[in-house]
Amino acid sequence: MYYPYLRGKQFELIILLDNAKSIAKHKIHPIIEPVKSDFKSLVRAFKVLNEEKVACTLIVNPQAGENPVKLSNILHELINESVKNHKNLSIGYILDAESRITDLIALLDKYLSCQYLCELLKHIGFHGIIYKSSISEGNNYVLFRDRKLKAKNTYQYQISNIKTESEELNR
Repeated sequence: MYYPYLRGKQFELIILLDNAKSIAKHKIHPIIEPVKSDFKSLVRAFKVLNEEKVACTLIVNPQAGENPVKLSNILHELINESVKNHKNLSIGYILDAESRITDLIALLDKYLSCQYLCELLKHIGFHGIIYKSSISEGNNYVLFRDRKLKAKNTYQYQISNIKTESEELNR
């Protein structure tokens, strides 16, 4: 398997379009980091790659260029609208020293289950995560290796009521 890293520039996308059958045959898995906010060519390339069943990865938090494409634009214009039904598309996220883990957690919370996120973070060496509670003020703590902890006090609570509300989102 070969994983070429592409910036999603015009000529790179033309190569993907013109060679999609060969890319599928040779099990090449392109990783694409968008550098332009105009996604028309990128959408066309993903459509052809999907038709040919080419596995590919879209980097959703690009770092390249003077003004990197915004994560929110990629999520809204590409993931939520144009390529959401593509079966062979994976989401990639660049983690480096300046990455904010809360941004990754928010992204994965929207697109993956919490279990996958926890397994990933545990695998790369995290001891746990802290995130804001969705049902009350305060934080939730998920600890991956509880043998490193000692309880000082324990309290027992009985949950008597949980209220859930929802509303239809505009499509």
